[in-house]
Amino acid sequence: MEATPPQQKEKKSSLPDGAAQTLEGRLLCASHASYNISQPYFRGATYLPHTTAKRVSRSINSVLIGYTIDGIVLAFRGTIFDSALDWFQNAAVLLSPGDKKDGIPGSVHVGFYRAVKSLWKGVKSVLLQFLQDHSSPYNNNETQNVYLTGHSKGGALATLAALLMHNDASLPNPTSVITFGSARVGDKQFKVGYESLVKQITFENDLDIIPFLPLSNTDREFMNEKMKDKMDRYVSFSFFE
Repeated sequence: MEATPPQQKEKKSSLPDGAAQTLEGRLLCASHASYNISQPYFRGATYLPHTTAKRVSRSINSVLIGYTIDGIVLAFRGTIFDSALDWFQNAAVLLSPGDKKDGIPGSVHVGFYRAVKSLWKGVKSVLLQFLQDHSSPYNNNETQNVYLTGHSKGGALATLAALLMHNDASLPNPTSVITFGSARVGDKQFKVGYESLVKQITFENDLDIIPFLPLSNTDREFMNEKMKDKMDRYVSFSFFE
């Protein structure tokens, strides 16, 4: 899913030391911090001093919520590499209609939908605390920006959480969703419905298979052709030039 990134005020003159230079870079750092709060990524995401980032977890699913110079950021953790349960959840590729009360268009990945639903009560509670906190750095009359991000499975959860947030009258609409190597979330009906409601941009590496999962026949043909082309060029360069 692609959309025009939100217009962001220039911050270069006031960026703290170690900060990523762009909004996308800062959210990439936040996505990394969702796995493990460590430097330089926590600093790169510009989590604000004298504030507390909170983690909401349920079994293998987790999200880090905190204040950054850009606003409130919800960074959903991706797959834990050595967790069999996490991979089992990813493998639940059956597409099924979401709960009608959630306003989910089309059909979505069962594993990811269940994962985000398991987190949602806690996520909503913490997000409301942040939005209503009178001591927060954003306690003014301006609208608070809320960004959702994540890598791989985390990107898929960010997409679904953004839709739940959009459809909840007690919460503001998400400012934008920016994901990295996100797995596929739903069918074409979901895609069309989602893109009419939420601004999202997704970054992908060339030939990374994760954004194509679950694969359609068209995807397989496309990947085969791309891989064949790259291998042909590699063999030609390595052995014949």
